[in-house]
Amino acid sequence: MKDLLRADLLVCMRTRQSLETGVIRSLLAAIDNAEALPVNEDQPQSLQARFGDGSSEAVRRLLSPDEVHAVIDSEIQKRLDAAADLERMGQAARAELLRQEARVAARYIA
Repeated sequence: MKDLLRADLLVCMRTRQSLETGVIRSLLAAIDNAEALPVNEDQPQSLQARFGDGSSEAVRRLLSPDEVHAVIDSEIQKRLDAAADLERMGQAARAELLRQEARVAARYIA
């Protein structure tokens, strides 16, 4: 899925599709965050990574297709919830933009 998102990102950037570009970037970031391993709470942060030790390239979890689907679905739901809140506050234009973003993201779970 990340390969597809990255390929689509390049196309969207080349064709200057700013809405799609932003959505795809946020989906990739959400997936990257979900792949991150939990921080060791028993160890002080200053000892978790030392300069030059290569820890910036930490091992990541491999998400199953269902987990990736759940991450994308969560991103869609966040946008729809925010759109509903904006609609209630009388900001229909901003709400519609979030709904458009949700529709772009929904392409990746169909």
